[in-house]
Amino acid sequence: STSRRQRQMCIRDRRSAFYNLINFINMTSIHDVYWGAAKTILKNIYKIPDSSITDVAKMCYVSTATISRLCRKLSYESFTDFKKDVTMNLH
Repeated sequence: STSRRQRQMCIRDRRSAFYNLINFINMTSIHDVYWGAAKTILKNIYKIPDSSITDVAKMCYVSTATISRLCRKLSYESFTDFKKDVTMNLH
């Protein structure tokens, strides 16, 4: 079973995908590859629910590994976890 502290950490860290992306963009250098990918994802947020990690990587002109690392930087366990959050917040 999950401890109370772990649940609190999860709730605190799991703000909406929009908030996480905007915060990341604002806190990251424009020269960072993750900044560009985050900005592209935010601009195309409505495409994410129907996109694979490969689709998103192509859209951002980066590798799937970069998208995976970006999702972890945004406090998600994986791209799938990020995609679920985006989908939930869009509907």
